[in-house]
Amino acid sequence: VMSTGTLTPTTSAHTVEFSQAGAQTVKVPTTNSYYHLILSGSGAKTLTSITATSGNFTLSGTATAITAANLAIAGNLSVGDGTTLTQGAFTLSVAGTTTIGGGSTGIFVGSASNLTLRDNVTLAVGSTWTKGAGTVIFAKGNTMSLTDNTATKQDLGAVQVSVNTTNTTLNLGSSATMTSLTIDT
Repeated sequence: VMSTGTLTPTTSAHTVEFSQAGAQTVKVPTTNSYYHLILSGSGAKTLTSITATSGNFTLSGTATAITAANLAIAGNLSVGDGTTLTQGAFTLSVAGTTTIGGGSTGIFVGSASNLTLRDNVTLAVGSTWTKGAGTVIFAKGNTMSLTDNTATKQDLGAVQVSVNTTNTTLNLGSSATMTSLTIDT
């Protein structure tokens, strides 16, 4: 349906869902940005040059996706059970909460580029976090939490707790594993 033509969002609070069973290319809107973007169904969802969501970015079903450009998510990131989000060779930032898995599975794969998280992060039971060579930066400029509910704590890789106008306080809601930890002051 959306393989030809132009996609022009006409409202600021729209939701677009790509739910086809099987591989699907996510259409790039004229603004290069969606408000809420949902990738569901099954198969690989090709993100092309999408650079932002002004709202939430959600994966559900058994969909998989790899970022193909620097991506800024202004809302929440939810990588649901059965889904995989791979951070390509690009930066990724999430202003809202980040939830990997919903209680049984859900996979996030990092990259050599930085991942900036600005709100609470939860790794659900059964989820998997595959660290990349980039740094995971916690930068809310206020208090935020990291909770790893997995049986074997996931190694987040290199972690930095960073200033964002004011200091960031990272509360651990569970044990956590990191390859290294840098705390900015």
